[in-house]
Amino acid sequence: MKGFSDFRNYGKTEKSRQFSVQYEECLLLPEANSLYEKLDVAIQHINKHLDRRISVSTLADLMCITPDHFSKVFKRIVGMPPCEYIQMKRIERAQTLLLTSHMSIIEIAEKVGISNLSQFSRLFSKMVRCSPREYRLKQFNALKSKNYSMQ
Repeated sequence: MKGFSDFRNYGKTEKSRQFSVQYEECLLLPEANSLYEKLDVAIQHINKHLDRRISVSTLADLMCITPDHFSKVFKRIVGMPPCEYIQMKRIERAQTLLLTSHMSIIEIAEKVGISNLSQFSRLFSKMVRCSPREYRLKQFNALKSKNYSMQ
């Protein structure tokens, strides 16, 4: 049986796992703590609103800084530009929905804020290296064979 930490990282890309470790380490630094706290608010906003359009301006407003300064701070602390981070989080959420729901791929695309199916499929394929359909089938087949071998 998998432990909780295994499930926290399930379906995450290597880049995402590295980010999580770096981000948690940054939060422990005492200096400029308010900047990290403000960035945490922006990241929570991203995670809460993946189904909507998220602009850098909105995120910058949450931190009370200009969009240009926000982008620089975000990239310096997180290690990637805000738009790339948002895309990564959308695809991670899509991976979870592909495995835990019976929603169609178009429904999942809309649920993660990408209303254009071909754009969603291209982005998913680029980040996961297979189509959403292939991902769902591979994961279910792997789970089936694992369950079969346990019997």
